[in-house]
Amino acid sequence: MTANRPLTLPTLPFGYALHAWPAAARHTIPPLSRGPPWRVAATGVRITHITDCYAPRVGGIELQVQQLARRQALAGHDVHVVTTTAGGPTTDDEPLSVVRLPSLRRVVDAVRRIDPDVVHAHASVLSPLSAAAAVAAARALRPTLVTVHSLWAYLSRPYRLAAAAAGLSGLPIEWAAVSSTAARQVRHVLGSSRQVAVIPNGIDTGYWHHGSRSADSHEVVVAAVMRLAARKRPLALLAALRQARAALPPQVRLRAVILGDGPQRGLMKGYLAAHRMRDWVLMPGVGGPEQVRRLLAEADVFIAAARLESFGLAALEARCASVPIVAHAGTGIADFVRHGRDGLLVTEDGLGTALCHLTSSLDARAAMAALSRSNPPALGWPVTLAAVDDA
Repeated sequence: MTANRPLTLPTLPFGYALHAWPAAARHTIPPLSRGPPWRVAATGVRITHITDCYAPRVGGIELQVQQLARRQALAGHDVHVVTTTAGGPTTDDEPLSVVRLPSLRRVVDAVRRIDPDVVHAHASVLSPLSAAAAVAAARALRPTLVTVHSLWAYLSRPYRLAAAAAGLSGLPIEWAAVSSTAARQVRHVLGSSRQVAVIPNGIDTGYWHHGSRSADSHEVVVAAVMRLAARKRPLALLAALRQARAALPPQVRLRAVILGDGPQRGLMKGYLAAHRMRDWVLMPGVGGPEQVRRLLAEADVFIAAARLESFGLAALEARCASVPIVAHAGTGIADFVRHGRDGLLVTEDGLGTALCHLTSSLDARAAMAALSRSNPPALGWPVTLAAVDDA
């Protein structure tokens, strides 16, 4: 393999991840002479994960990076996580090292001290730490993998222009995304000839599975698990619930439970009050895994209103629990939900109509639940770890 070069940080400011790529691509990096070392050694690889978001913050990227790092460490690898997320010290039983930086400028020194065999950066829409570290590592000819955890569609034009100006496709970076939808959008930015692997989010599928239950023809339970933020479209979710309630006969009760918290909680409460929905739409706050599992065990339908859903981990949990799902097509959820079989995938403003169909038809819900139970999703932590190894 070509000898490693010294790690250096690009010189431009990194207020946005978009700025990092052109700044770091000033030097031409020749391609690696052979594959990354994790394709050669089965164990004992020193892996450094770079992430702007990490525990104790709560979110999809935070959970996935933490679980991936733990499982790699338990498999015998020397694993480190570098982040700018503040938090307490690593617990004694944690099988990995967490380096919490006070500023972005310390990232190269931190990576240099660790001296990793592999750098795995985790990118969202704005990820200045991951962007800077990935480019610096690639310039130093350290095997580098970047996994994109978000959808880039609405920023594809500026990202594409920046990537072309920076020669980003020429850097020796292996690219991946968490779903085929996200991968297509990354490829649109980097160029159609660029390979972008799919590394799906990991999940313990057995934890969410439960046996079949007898449905109540007099009550329909709709579940949602989400951050109450604008990009998740919680008000559109409430509008769909209101439409479904209006379509049901009076003798059928509709009960909705929305687990989660976020900045739009106040707006949602106002909507519920204005439309007299507070007696049947419950918002108990953030729920842990056990609370989510109990909710899915009694749910008849799961709904995800977001259009910018790169993967949809909560929807996958519902899928593993054999709960019919209503979600948007063109999101990462389409990778594990078959339209008309495991749920309904809608376009534009079809969320309410699809929800009406499932809440009003016991037979449709039962048929989808049976199909989903007999054809579980081909996902899980073994699949995710194998995809990381192959990326």
